[in-house]
Amino acid sequence: MTSYGNEQIAVEALKSGALDYVVKSAGAFAAMPRVVARALREWNLLREHQQAERALRQSELRFRTVARLSSDFAYSCVRTGAGDCVVDWITDAFYALTGFTEAELREHGNWLFVAHPEDRAVAGEPLRRLQPGEADAREFRIVTRDGRIRWFANRMECETEPETLGGLRFFGAVRDVSERRRAEDEMRRSNADLERRVRQRTAQLQTLNKELEAFAYSIAHDLKAPLRGIDGYSRLLLEGYASRLDADGRAFLTHIRQGVSRMGMLIEDLLAYSRLERRALQSGPVELENLARSVVAERAAEIQARGIELRLELPALTVRAADPDGLGQALRNLLDNALKFSRDGSTSTVEIGGRPEQDRIVLWVKDNGIGFDMRFHDRIFEIFQRLHRAEDYPGTGIGLAIVRKAVQRLGGRVWAESAPGAGATFYLELPT
Repeated sequence: MTSYGNEQIAVEALKSGALDYVVKSAGAFAAMPRVVARALREWNLLREHQQAERALRQSELRFRTVARLSSDFAYSCVRTGAGDCVVDWITDAFYALTGFTEAELREHGNWLFVAHPEDRAVAGEPLRRLQPGEADAREFRIVTRDGRIRWFANRMECETEPETLGGLRFFGAVRDVSERRRAEDEMRRSNADLERRVRQRTAQLQTLNKELEAFAYSIAHDLKAPLRGIDGYSRLLLEGYASRLDADGRAFLTHIRQGVSRMGMLIEDLLAYSRLERRALQSGPVELENLARSVVAERAAEIQARGIELRLELPALTVRAADPDGLGQALRNLLDNALKFSRDGSTSTVEIGGRPEQDRIVLWVKDNGIGFDMRFHDRIFEIFQRLHRAEDYPGTGIGLAIVRKAVQRLGGRVWAESAPGAGATFYLELPT
């Protein structure tokens, strides 16, 4: 609007970018509000359009920058009338990863020409199968322009594209997973090599263990003959010539016989330990109450003579597949251990009990004897390990080692709970 009424001035104003004009006349002031309002509306629309264009340019710039800098690439391809797919957009990372040029891609049409010949059918299968709204993810090998083999992870989705002959468009994102696959392959090779070495080492240890057990068996067996001679002649000497010996001589002879007795016990336990491993494992149902009663019957005389109260708290439990001899040996040794460390007299009690637990059965032998410090828990199950002097509590240190080996052969485990002066409870856990 000017102070002049010349229409030529209004035309010049529109050429200069004015949104509207009012030619000054008698009715100009009446039309002014309408013209000003329309000018403001058009100016706001123009400003919004300019802002939208600026935001679109910035978004496109960011997208292109990220796509250019990314080590992965994205693509879009359309289904053609012939059933093939042609790439109409792909990011620059494809060329950097594969070494091929844009011209070579245009020549082939689809970027999957880089797929390894053995993986080409797998790589292209989703393009033939997917329908709108469906997606696929898979990994396959590709061959770069210089002949290197790499692994790509391709994720794609299918959408409707009405403007193309095939009517479908595929959007995809591809990641180079060569390093991960190489690490996985290396891990598999390392694991396979480790398993092979473990098998070899296990076989060697089993062979050495068998040789050691055979050696121990042979030594123990061969020692029995001369030991019987020492025992027999020392007994004859004590019986027939004791009067010709002084007190020291008789004491020395008594110590010899005691040593022979301990040596005999040690040999028998060594043979029992060796036989346990060498003997074929039998498998059959075992009624635990009957087994426990037979073991108790073997020690009935000692139990009665020492006034020990024995409690049998075993419900009707059956182990469907167990070695009765091995399990009997374990239970017998635990009972002997409880009797050995129990107090003599009316206050001494030994309990044999059991209970089912899901797919396992737990047995226990409990006494109220001297007990032991739990710091030595693992030690007491090792061969030749003792917590007390042989003079105080006779034994060889092999009994609990036999228990552990017998139970392990049955697929179970053994442990104990105790405290000094509070007795001990030994548990056997067996699969039903």
